[in-house]
Amino acid sequence: MHERLHLREGWTSVFLLLLMLVTMARTFEAGGLAEGLGILTAVVVLGGLFGLILSKVRLPGVLAHVLGLLLGILWCYLLLTTLIELPPLLQPDGWLAAQQAKGEILATRLQLWLGAAARGTSSSDSLPFVVQMSGICWLIAFYGAWSLFHNHWVWGAVLPPGLVIFLGVYYAPPGLITYFIYYLLWSLILVVRSNVYQREREWQSHRVIYEPWVGIEFLRDGALIALVVVGLVWVLPHPSPSLRWSDAAGMLEGPWQRVQDEWRRLYASLTYRDQLGSGSFGRTLTLSGAMNLGQTPVLEVKATEERYWRAVLLDRYTGSGWVDTSPVKLRFEPGDALTQADAYLARAVLTQTVTYLRKGELLLLAAAEPLRVPLRTDAQGLLKTNGVPEISCVLPAQSLGREQRYTVESLVSTASIRSLRQAGTNYPAWVIERYLQLPATLPRHIAELAREVAGAQGTPYDKAAAIEAYLRQLRYNQAIDAPPAGSDPVEWFLFERREGYCTYFASAMVLMCRAVGVPARLAQGYAPGQYAEERGAYVIRESDAHAWPEVYFPSYGWIEFEPTPSRPTFLRPTGDELANPNSSPANPADAPRRRPTGAPEDELEPGEVPQGPAYHVPLIERLPWRQIGLGALLLALAGGTAWYYGRRWWTLRPAERLYMRLTWIARPLGVRADPCLTPRELAAALDEALRAGRPLARPIVDLYVRDRFAGRRASPRELAAGGRAWRRAALLSLQRFVGRLFAGRPRTQGGEMPQ
Repeated sequence: MHERLHLREGWTSVFLLLLMLVTMARTFEAGGLAEGLGILTAVVVLGGLFGLILSKVRLPGVLAHVLGLLLGILWCYLLLTTLIELPPLLQPDGWLAAQQAKGEILATRLQLWLGAAARGTSSSDSLPFVVQMSGICWLIAFYGAWSLFHNHWVWGAVLPPGLVIFLGVYYAPPGLITYFIYYLLWSLILVVRSNVYQREREWQSHRVIYEPWVGIEFLRDGALIALVVVGLVWVLPHPSPSLRWSDAAGMLEGPWQRVQDEWRRLYASLTYRDQLGSGSFGRTLTLSGAMNLGQTPVLEVKATEERYWRAVLLDRYTGSGWVDTSPVKLRFEPGDALTQADAYLARAVLTQTVTYLRKGELLLLAAAEPLRVPLRTDAQGLLKTNGVPEISCVLPAQSLGREQRYTVESLVSTASIRSLRQAGTNYPAWVIERYLQLPATLPRHIAELAREVAGAQGTPYDKAAAIEAYLRQLRYNQAIDAPPAGSDPVEWFLFERREGYCTYFASAMVLMCRAVGVPARLAQGYAPGQYAEERGAYVIRESDAHAWPEVYFPSYGWIEFEPTPSRPTFLRPTGDELANPNSSPANPADAPRRRPTGAPEDELEPGEVPQGPAYHVPLIERLPWRQIGLGALLLALAGGTAWYYGRRWWTLRPAERLYMRLTWIARPLGVRADPCLTPRELAAALDEALRAGRPLARPIVDLYVRDRFAGRRASPRELAAGGRAWRRAALLSLQRFVGRLFAGRPRTQGGEMPQ
């Protein structure tokens, strides 16, 4: 029985493999990307155990693989059917009948997902994602165990889970980096254990006698090394990439962005890490749960007035979020006009100089409608019926340079409230087709609420203003739960939760405007930020990430609104100033937007950003407490390790320490200290390699053998002579090592020098 349970690779390897696989599964479960991912733990545990069993059973490899696939399909199917609830009226009699009914529902939902993928539409069903993740996790677990216990290739078991965990940590909500650290620890220790097994096989093939607990010592040391490596990677600063690397990476940003957009289209219901919190904006947005934005400066903008700095526009609501469906990608050379300058009335040119303060911003930011950028750029958008592009986002097609800075001209609206009220409803066909879209699954309560709030208003502007005022009565809260599965997030926000953050307020206003016939779209970017007089620029932080609606008015284009109560409303002239130029508005909110006090005008050259003191952040907030804590832990581990090995060193007798120092110079001499060699044989090989004319290693070995096996302690005079011999041998070893490097001589094997 004991022989049957014996595993040559050691049950520690099984335990470490399962820990690594469970960590992979728990990463997705804790991330909350979709409901039902809790079955992944059961998938990987059974997949790993079946891979272990089939790797040890005497079956042909092809048959074992086919059997593993069949077992995986059956096990995943049984777990997936637990996620499907049958309606009470369709409850069949018997377990098999229930499984058959659930299987039909599962097949139907997969078929609908495949149809959406083929048609290019988005899918809001999360079950296909759970199905695919179950299959991937089974394959990783099964073939990881097969690779480790059949092929004895540890990297086949370590690398695939690492890639999956990395992707899970990247896309899931923040705070899951701990799982990646756990994975690194388990995987590094497993690599050490696998190498110990390989050495044990080699020793056994050479019939070398070794202590049975040597593997435990290797594992202990491997765990310490793994902790140190992970800690160093975490604590050490990351160097900034070179310009050449930035240019090379920029070539991949476009294709990678398209892959991400396609992924988000197919899995629109997943709760991705909120893009507003990540500091980078994409062409999709999922309405999810709580977000936590930091105070780290992201960029600074030099401009003569504050504006919202827009990154991307989203036009289609999917029932769970937003997607940019712009079909055309355009290339603009430096200085080219991105849009028609005189397309709309009441527009002024605003020049901004934007400086990125951190890496990771893929899109160019600008106020309102970007007009010109002195860079080669790629823009995503559509072509109107008159051939003029409608730009949704702009990406740099060349490096921004070491300063990460660019200048952009934008067209900003100066239209008055009176002008917007008189704009009418003569919308172009491309506006009606694109910006009045509502999904067929939109709950009717949203349209009913929109008509109740704005239906009595006479103009589109008054309708939009009424909806804006209504939404500003709701409560702003970043710490909300994710909407329940299967529910419309905007309906949940308006009628159940009645609190949320900017993406919910902006989404609700866009849908309500569309429901009453007012074209609208959703914009993402940053709020104006805080004006820093000492820098002559607006400082934008992570917490300024924002989303807001824009409403279309004929002849005046897109106008920004602000339904989020945590932000002030936009200041617009009323139009009465034109009738009476000497009168001042009674309501300060009706005054035109003014340049903030102290903002720069002509003090600097165009494109120059003043250099001022660093941002004033309290010291207690600037200290990297997480890195400090981890650094203290690493220091404690290093101190404990030094104490442990130092204590062992000082417990050795002088002759033993002298012999151990002698073994240190064996490898530089090209002498491999084979465990089969006795101390005297090692001394003979060393003296032959040293070629000193007299034995240097033999006297030291004689002292060690006499002390170790005869119990005769060396005298101080003998130890001093041994120390002089060791220093002479160390110097010769260094000379031989350097000479072999320059002469290109081969290393010796088993203590024999080349002739």
